[in-house]
This record gives sequence, structure tokens and C-alpha cells, in this order.
Amino acid sequence: MSVVRHTSQERISTFFSRYCSLSQEECNKFAQSYLGCDIRQASPQGAFSYTVRGDDFVIQFRAERSPLDLDIIKHAHQMHGDWVPELQTLAESLPPRFQPLVSYCKDNLQFVFDSAIPWCLNHGDLCDTNIIIDPLTGKLSGVIGWAEGSILPFGCALWGLETVLGRFDFEKGEWVYDEQREDLDDLFWETFRSHVGSLNPAQERGITVARLTGLFFRHAFKFNGLYAVPKDDSWDLRLLDGQLLGDRQWLTACVGSSGSVSQE
Repeated sequence: MSVVRHTSQERISTFFSRYCSLSQEECNKFAQSYLGCDIRQASPQGAFSYTVRGDDFVIQFRAERSPLDLDIIKHAHQMHGDWVPELQTLAESLPPRFQPLVSYCKDNLQFVFDSAIPWCLNHGDLCDTNIIIDPLTGKLSGVIGWAEGSILPFGCALWGLETVLGRFDFEKGEWVYDEQREDLDDLFWETFRSHVGSLNPAQERGITVARLTGLFFRHAFKFNGLYAVPKDDSWDLRLLDGQLLGDRQWLTACVGSSGSVSQE
């Protein structure tokens, strides 16, 4: 059976001749006025739509016979939130040494939102001061401070694991891990897998990306009335240096075992 392939221009011509009461020129003028910048045609084009791109946004005109489900769009925004623009902000603002890891997050977000990654209640401030331990038994007594809790893909709050595996040395001005950090980290994941079973590669990557993205969102944004990226010599970025660049697991998992991160 032969397959008929249509060029983008052929699809555009079909859209305006069959499905749209406006002309292509009228749609272009509207899009340019609405976006306030020059626009260009997207490629490829759909069978029942006409799509143009501006500097930061995309506008799509659709045939009445093929409307978008606005509820789906609403749910997509609720699920993905501001992850993409926030990661883009970090890509543009963080020092170059962090860029390979930020790029890894941006390029692999689809694994976080894969249906195989469960959504669950995430603690928004899972730091050591909100984890109550019985000093006599070493057992967990409770977790407090749920004011920032939200429903997110599993892994987003795993930055909290790092807070109990090390500490910030204020004399040295850097993050340091405990000597038993690797053994404790292995124990955590062994216990985790004993409860949930084995993970496939896509799930492994999804949790890794969510965990790394959570670390960036926790420490690479500073709230001072508005969210802003902290300056290079700040406590926050020195903490990220220790938890990300000082830990070979991230370079191995995200950049590759032979990858390197610039220390600029």
C-alpha cells in the first residue's frame, strides 16, 4: 500500500481552503499582534490546524471539526506546572558548571511524567528539622511541617534524603557527606525496592530526573518576595556544589561516566 506524504505547505493550503473561514494572512496578523513579535510557520503542520511560532510561545488555529479538549490542557498544566520555564531560568542563570545537569533534567522530563511513575503526596520542606527521630531508639517518630505539601511525581522530595546523609560545614563553607553516606544510601534503596519491587529502566530514569530536579528547585531558587536564582558565592550554591558536583553518582547517571563538568 502506498503512503501519500503531504508537505507542510500542502497541509496549510488544505487547512485554509477547507477548514478555516479566515485567510492565512489574517491568522498571521492576529498571531503577530497577540505575541508582539515576528512569527514563523511551525514544521511540520497538522492535518486540521495551522501553527505558528513566536520567540517564546506557539499559537495554533484549529478546525471546528477537531477542537482541543480544554480540560486536557488544564490537567496538563496542573501536572507539568512551571517545570519547563523554571528549568529554562536555571539554564540561563546558573553558573556553567551546573549546565550539564540542568540540560539532563530538561531533556528527560518525559520520564518524570510517564504513567509508570506514581503521583503521591510530597512534603515541600523535608529537611532535618521537620523529621522527628526518637533519640533512644533511632526510629522515626513523625514528620511535621506539611504546609507546603503537594501532589507531585514520586522522587521530587527525595532531595530530603541528602539532608540526612550529610551536613553543611560552616567553618569550611561547604557541604560534606557523612563517612557512612554510601552505605546508608544503599540501605535506603534496598529498603525501597523491598517494598515496591524492581524498577524498569524508564522508572529508574524518571525517579533520577525527579530527584535531581527537586534538588535544583529546592536550592537553586531563593525566595525574597520573588523567586530568584542565588548568586554564585551564596550558601545555596555552595550546598549544590557539594550535593551535585561533589557526588560522582550524578555525573555518572546524568552526564555519563566519562562526562565532565566545567568548574567555571
